[in-house]
Amino acid sequence: MAYKIIEVANTHAGSLDYLKSLLNEFSKFKDGFGIKYQPLKASETAVKGYEWYEVYEEIFFSPEQWKEIISISKQTKDVWLEVYDSYSIQIIQENLSDIRGLKFQASVLNNYPLIEKMSQVDLSDKIIMLNIAGFTIEQIKEILERVKKELNPQEIVLQIGFQAYPTELEDSGISKIKDIKENFENKIAFADHVDGNSEDSLYLPILAEIQGADIIEKHVFHSILETKYDNFSSIPVEKYEKYLSLREEIISSKEKSQKLKEKYSSILNKEFLNEKELEFMKKALQIPILKRDLKKREIPSLEKDFDFKRSPQSGLNVYEIKNFLKDSKGLNVEKKKGETLKLEDFTMRKLVATLACRNNSARLYGKPLQTLDSKKSITVLDQIISLLKTIPEISETVLAISEGEDNLTYIEYAKKNNLPYVIGHGKDVLGRLIAAADLVSATDVFRITVDQPFFFYERIEQAWKDHVENNHDLTGIDHVPAGAAFEIMNLNALKKSHEQGEDRHRSELCTLYIRENKDKFSFKSLDVPKEAIRKDLRLTVDHPEDLILCREVYAKFKHLAPRIPVQEIIKFLDSRPDLVKLTAPYCEEVYKLLYK
Repeated sequence: MAYKIIEVANTHAGSLDYLKSLLNEFSKFKDGFGIKYQPLKASETAVKGYEWYEVYEEIFFSPEQWKEIISISKQTKDVWLEVYDSYSIQIIQENLSDIRGLKFQASVLNNYPLIEKMSQVDLSDKIIMLNIAGFTIEQIKEILERVKKELNPQEIVLQIGFQAYPTELEDSGISKIKDIKENFENKIAFADHVDGNSEDSLYLPILAEIQGADIIEKHVFHSILETKYDNFSSIPVEKYEKYLSLREEIISSKEKSQKLKEKYSSILNKEFLNEKELEFMKKALQIPILKRDLKKREIPSLEKDFDFKRSPQSGLNVYEIKNFLKDSKGLNVEKKKGETLKLEDFTMRKLVATLACRNNSARLYGKPLQTLDSKKSITVLDQIISLLKTIPEISETVLAISEGEDNLTYIEYAKKNNLPYVIGHGKDVLGRLIAAADLVSATDVFRITVDQPFFFYERIEQAWKDHVENNHDLTGIDHVPAGAAFEIMNLNALKKSHEQGEDRHRSELCTLYIRENKDKFSFKSLDVPKEAIRKDLRLTVDHPEDLILCREVYAKFKHLAPRIPVQEIIKFLDSRPDLVKLTAPYCEEVYKLLYK
């Protein structure tokens, strides 16, 4: 038997007397029944000027009133609450032990601040129901994975059905049950929103159960008292009893169940998403509204920079913003708190490799200009530049050259190879990298050092994709052989590090401030194949012994140059313990500095 949720919605219009009387009418339904409410606060759900703002104010119940409502309800039924805004979460927290389940409407599933705040609540013994109206199968998979990870509930139920005041029969979404069952193992809930005065309002939820729905949500209203809101698809207690009686009669009979399926056969094979559902979703999605001023060229964060509220303003929705963030290099205009984002506000993202160059190394002078292939005069820097040119995600390479006569050779190198360059303070490596990025209007910086001829280029495509889609401040790979790692850094995060950090954070350890302050930044270290996690190997040129090893590697794989796979190098070094032994004394240097 399907579990039944009695949906009160906003039929009460803010009247506690109405609601108590309604609860009394439906108190006879006990075992296997839940009752659901929608606690919200106008100022947290919408902005003034939104068409329903005054209604939201009218239907408001105080925390004390909600405690009383929940106390009465739990005597006969499981209590379910919808999560709309921070006020909803407050009511949930104050009554957590009396709540069985929570529902998230499709419109809030991408409200990142709301989900993050909800993640602070222990939901390990709660059922979460996600309304997936308007989403594709792939979008549902992404949402499901994210909610499971961030909220960690006891169970997640997928709900179909949307409210179109009322919803036409052919748009009910009942045909989705088959697709959901084929693609997911979760229980399925069906929310019935057809006209409450129609015969369909009795039979459609029964058909949904026959098709495989595990939970049926049905709107109700008071049989006598005036109902001001949410009465389009609601039914009174007498009709609810009739629905239950018909359900028992039809479900228990294979013949009657089959006849019901035949009666509604025309709606059992509809497309997964229809036009009205997509239109509903477009209107229902909360438009992200800026909660702080943004500067020109700044890249907004969906998680940090927006409030998600219903608003009369037009603007990009969360999916549109995510799509633009994939390719955008930030805003081309300044934006003010309270504004929405528009298509014309964005320009494209740009990833640039910035190489900090200097000669006066105490361990090995002129490391980047040391040769890997003496016969062809191919230097470490030549190999790096050639490899960077093969990586489509990287727009261009800029040399960030240290001041001083010793480093004039890098200016000559840049001119000879048509590379842009900047000159800056020797000890302020971070400042030079920032200047190099600004020179070519980059939004993100690809960081390796000029003594890394064999970095892990195979992972750059995935790293850039993850970096952009999740708007990370720092993305990279760690714990691979020294010299194989790389980092992708948001330019604004680097500027923040330079401004707030100390001198040691402005050194060659350019991301040390970010790594030490992960509460201030979004940082992602990508997984690498297990066989690539080799702290006993070095592929950098920092000591004379390193240079010997890297020359041997280049000689072995020069037919593949510049794209020499790191994992092939690892296999080669495993066959040459003599080379590994040469660099073994220096293997802990990098890890002690960064990967504590």
